[in-house]
Amino acid sequence: KELRRKGVISSLGFPLLAVACYLLFSVQNEGAVLYVNSLIADANLDEPSGSKETTVEETSPREVEQAGSKQSTSNTYDPLKCDNMKNGHCDDEEGGAWSYRKSDGTCAHTEMSAPRAWKVVLALPKIFPDVQGGVLDFGGGVGAYMIPYRNAGVSPLVVMEPHDLDGCLFKGLQQDRTNLLSTPLEKLPKAAFDLVQTIEVCEHLPVDYHPHVIKALTQASRKWLFFSAAHPGQGGEGHVGASMKPKEQWIKDVLEHADGEWEMDEEKTNALYQAGNSLIKKNAFIMRRKGLS
Repeated sequence: KELRRKGVISSLGFPLLAVACYLLFSVQNEGAVLYVNSLIADANLDEPSGSKETTVEETSPREVEQAGSKQSTSNTYDPLKCDNMKNGHCDDEEGGAWSYRKSDGTCAHTEMSAPRAWKVVLALPKIFPDVQGGVLDFGGGVGAYMIPYRNAGVSPLVVMEPHDLDGCLFKGLQQDRTNLLSTPLEKLPKAAFDLVQTIEVCEHLPVDYHPHVIKALTQASRKWLFFSAAHPGQGGEGHVGASMKPKEQWIKDVLEHADGEWEMDEEKTNALYQAGNSLIKKNAFIMRRKGLS
């Protein structure tokens, strides 16, 4: 009987070990992959950019949040709550830098499991130290990707987002509710910002809109375009199959449909890659207007 009992345990041991290894790999793999559109707006983003890069790298988002809450005072803005409560609650929408309503009526943000993704966000003002003429973020939700620019003193910071954010837009930012897809180019901004960025948005848009979007975004920028979109086969929700293009195809599309003449900014793109991981390298690039020194 004892031998049979040991035999049962032995026979169960390998499957249990296999399950444990699978779960461990899944957790580690999730933490290693940067889904730019699953960003938590953590307390650390409201600290001066770069002041806590080491902390972000070495601690989890939850630990950073707890540390930030312990240091906060009544006069310190808590980015996990609404800037302006509207009717006592925030929107139920979820998504990239979107907010959603928690049971206590405060805003929350989709948690990002990969600490390396924080390095990308926090590195943006260092990659673009010369965008004092402002930044436009197309499809940026509540503006989480703009917080490092704001902390660096950049202004204006405009999020082009047609949806009602219901009071959850971060402080210091402006919302432009223009629906870019249905607005003629002549009614859209022209050379209004030093940098225009769109992060993991265009894969959600039908292919027919891509030329118009590229023309509109490059038209709005005086200097740079920071572009990132999901590559073929990348996981996520709401992706349009035909819009899942390789980075190289997006670069060709920009060169073909851009307003004016553009070229790759290899120096800034390489700096972006150094701050990120393999997903950023597959999805993102930075271009500049020709003639820009």
